[in-house]
Amino acid sequence: MTEPIIRVEGLRKYYDTTGGFVDRLLGNEQLVKAVDGVDLELYEGETLGIVGESGCGKTSLGRAMLRLIEPTDGSVYYHGEDLTELSSRKLRAVRKDLQYIFQDPLSSLNPRMTVGDIVGEPLDIHGLASGAERNERIYELLDVVGLSPSHADRYPHEFSGGQRQRIGIARALAVDPEVIVCDEPVSALDVSVQAQILNLLEDLQEEFGLSYIFIAHDLSVVEHISDRVAVMYLGEIVETGTTEEVYQPPNHPYAEALLSAIPEPDPLWDGDQILLSGSVPSPLDPPSGCRFHSRCPKIIQPDGVDVDPSEWRSAMNFKHRIDDGSSVEAVVARTRDEDPAEVSRERLDTLVRSEFDLPDRLSDPDLETAFSEAIDAVHDDDLDAAADALADRFRSPCEAEPPDAIDVGGGHRIACHLQDEQYADERLRHADHAD
Repeated sequence: MTEPIIRVEGLRKYYDTTGGFVDRLLGNEQLVKAVDGVDLELYEGETLGIVGESGCGKTSLGRAMLRLIEPTDGSVYYHGEDLTELSSRKLRAVRKDLQYIFQDPLSSLNPRMTVGDIVGEPLDIHGLASGAERNERIYELLDVVGLSPSHADRYPHEFSGGQRQRIGIARALAVDPEVIVCDEPVSALDVSVQAQILNLLEDLQEEFGLSYIFIAHDLSVVEHISDRVAVMYLGEIVETGTTEEVYQPPNHPYAEALLSAIPEPDPLWDGDQILLSGSVPSPLDPPSGCRFHSRCPKIIQPDGVDVDPSEWRSAMNFKHRIDDGSSVEAVVARTRDEDPAEVSRERLDTLVRSEFDLPDRLSDPDLETAFSEAIDAVHDDDLDAAADALADRFRSPCEAEPPDAIDVGGGHRIACHLQDEQYADERLRHADHAD
């Protein structure tokens, strides 16, 4: 098999948000785990799409790969050479081959420099051209990206968003790179302009033999341009495969939810969108086990439990609120209209079941018993006792261990316990429920 141009192994990028000297002295370190152990490969001439919600770590991954920000740990091999070990001088030389297109075309362009100087700056830094040769190269690059040589004397604010992004692309092409990381290059543009830029990137790839890492949150854009796709959630890669593999079942439950949100070009379309519960957990303290388990609609039930998946998800939402809550009000948001101290036990039970969309009685007797004990404890304002009441019966295997990335065929890898053969029955349960 062909060796990858870039191979990423165990890449981590943590941001230190510790308050100050005293916190450091006391060991109260706070680290945002933006990228947490990512493995990736990029092959010659391909486009690798990286997708995920805002805040999942995509931009930090792209910048850490090229050492625009320093990685916390891990390695990035470019043609077998570890970029994380290079000196500043050697890294500068390699940067001719590794370029970056930024998300916001206006903020990434110096407003005090003309377009000609912006595009020509990489030529100056790397000593690639000067004088008349430099000007010819600038005009050539502007022409390649669909701009006029006469634009060289203008300033960034005189251009539209799409034109500014073309300037950024021309700047990236100036040093004749082999790899370009495209960080949300069309997200700030109108749909018609997006298509122009995507088509331009594809044409340039074919003309110059480029390899792209294409970062985006829009899965329809990624499907259009990518050969392979990596799905990212809370600092980790949860699924990788060819575009055809990732966009067809089987999927990681998170990727399945993202795909369900892609609208169809039909005014009568009534999509079966998967709505995820809760919000993305803080990367300061990511969940144990599978990081998606706190929102996953297919969270695995423990041995001896057999209830409807939607009922189990709602019950787990209650458990997670108990684990995270600091007061009765935090557990039951609807008590904001009532005094928690005056709410009866029966009324609290009704509020909780309404809040979490739970039936009058859970269909599993043991779950109902544990739930009732937790309600008693919440009514006594003892959330620790409530958490203890739920701890054993309301514990999913997804909370215990992080899943391994399992090959489901042809290099399509999914990091989900449902792909493990020991949970084949659970996988069938969700397939039957979907039918």
